[in-house]
Amino acid sequence: MREDRRQKTEEGIGMSGRLLREKNRKSVRKPVYRTLKDMKPEKEFNPLEKLKVWQLAIDFSVDYHNVIVSISDFGLRDQMTRSSLSVSSNIAEGFGRKYDKEFVRFLKIAIGSLYEIQSQFVFAKRIGAIDVDLDEVNFRICEIRRRIYSLISHLESKTK
Repeated sequence: MREDRRQKTEEGIGMSGRLLREKNRKSVRKPVYRTLKDMKPEKEFNPLEKLKVWQLAIDFSVDYHNVIVSISDFGLRDQMTRSSLSVSSNIAEGFGRKYDKEFVRFLKIAIGSLYEIQSQFVFAKRIGAIDVDLDEVNFRICEIRRRIYSLISHLESKTK
């Protein structure tokens, strides 16, 4: 009797439906990567890079980095660097969240960082720590802020 069962199982008779499907399914397995070196780079681009407001925030940080690092006051320089990077970082972190509501929360934090860096530029200019055109700085900050508000409006209208 036991041999009869074994023979039926090998032939696929008497097997449960799941086992039978697994046996008949072609074995196509994705490669298992053992180390980071074995992984192939993704062919697709990073979707964050398509987000124009993030690009503008990164460009702003990069463009004013040399101005900021030339400040001799370490505390001011450190705070300006942090708030400048905080804008693009919060946009990126919110973008990576699962829900639009979380994304909106991080976008609002990025707006706060924009006001912070704007205030710090004015302060640094008044004490003579930097020599920049504040009108250009304010224009770029306002452009980023406008785009963030627009994105927030879009995301909030989707969730209603």
